[in-house]
Amino acid sequence: MNVHEAQTTRVVTLRKLLSPKECGAILSLAQEVERTDDEATLRFQNDVQLSQRGNWKTVYVHSGEAFHRQLPEIHDKLRAAIESADASEGWSLLTPPKKTATEAAGGGRGDICVRTAEVHEVLVGGTLPEPKHYDAGSLITIDVMLSQNGEFDGGVFRTLELQDDGCSEAFLEFPEFSTGDAMVFVSHKYHGVAPVSRGVRRVCVVEFWNGEERSCPHRCKRRAGKCPYRRPAREAEESEAGAARQPPLRVAGAGGAAAAPPTWVPKQYTGADDIKARQAEAKKTLRLKALKSYLGDRSATSDSEEEEEEHAAGD
Repeated sequence: MNVHEAQTTRVVTLRKLLSPKECGAILSLAQEVERTDDEATLRFQNDVQLSQRGNWKTVYVHSGEAFHRQLPEIHDKLRAAIESADASEGWSLLTPPKKTATEAAGGGRGDICVRTAEVHEVLVGGTLPEPKHYDAGSLITIDVMLSQNGEFDGGVFRTLELQDDGCSEAFLEFPEFSTGDAMVFVSHKYHGVAPVSRGVRRVCVVEFWNGEERSCPHRCKRRAGKCPYRRPAREAEESEAGAARQPPLRVAGAGGAAAAPPTWVPKQYTGADDIKARQAEAKKTLRLKALKSYLGDRSATSDSEEEEEEHAAGD
């Protein structure tokens, strides 16, 4: 379903889809993933392109197959919910495309699977303000409220709807979004979140697509096969480690003497350091790799994958 068609669909509200215990299990998983997988957390206030979202943190709980492996019953319950909505609303988005012979033999694209499972923690000032934000490349998205009633003010889920005059648009807000409630909608439908004015808003967002179930620590664009993605800081560390295993590069110095090109060792950052600084460090490594290539070193690894698109995460 294209973006234009998606705007004519409605959001399906499912009351008390998950129990308080199940909501707590998702929050516990998010804490575990954040503690054990330093690549699986993204803080938007530290990203130069996404800083307008303010105090917004995303934990990719599908990283390392954690969501599917540790919470299989919740995984299946969310899958059943989006299948029911797809059938009742007539979206017909979950009929997988016919597999090629290669895919039929070895799996891959064709199945409807989890693309990303995320836990969003939004503090005061955090918002998803883009009026025409949508989850590009996915089919159906389901949001589940994890915060207890009264834990935050503001943070209202909303969609951008075409008005009766056929020209103007306005936000439709969904203020009734209690613990365990779910919102199911076509991923290409415009949606956002009003600013949080008090407390902490926590929600689980799961996107389904016609691709393999991903386990890489980000919102993946590759529908099948191994994902090459690395966070900028990890790319810098791996590049430098790879260079350390290669024989020293020698170039002609003053007076014909051999001399090594300048080297640079990336700083060690923790999860609390801002991502913008990590990206700057990674860029230095890539420039060094380019210099080595110019001087004749062909052992440098390929550049890191491009940064995730603007629609990479959000309710």
